[in-house]
Amino acid sequence: MKRITERDRILTVAERWDAQYSMLASGDTARQISERLHKLNLKKVKASTVNKVIGNDSWTRVMCEECEKDVGQAVVLYGSWPDTAIEICESCLNLAKRVIQGKVQ
Repeated sequence: MKRITERDRILTVAERWDAQYSMLASGDTARQISERLHKLNLKKVKASTVNKVIGNDSWTRVMCEECEKDVGQAVVLYGSWPDTAIEICESCLNLAKRVIQGKVQ
């Protein structure tokens, strides 16, 4: 289990992009995006700038998989199978706690 934020997504965006697109016979576009991402100061750049480079916000946003809302941070819960994880926001975690305690159904 670990906490993830939008900044965490931004800090790892170039690595994750390369990991996804290096396996493919990627064209110039994927390579050009990679080069642009690597030129950014990922410690300071805004998500909106990264989103413009890539063309969407799916690489920077943090979304709760329970309520399906974009959130500033979430907890990643890892499953027992490789590459299985779910991201849950604080509100949904609090609700889950109340469900376990029998306070709500």
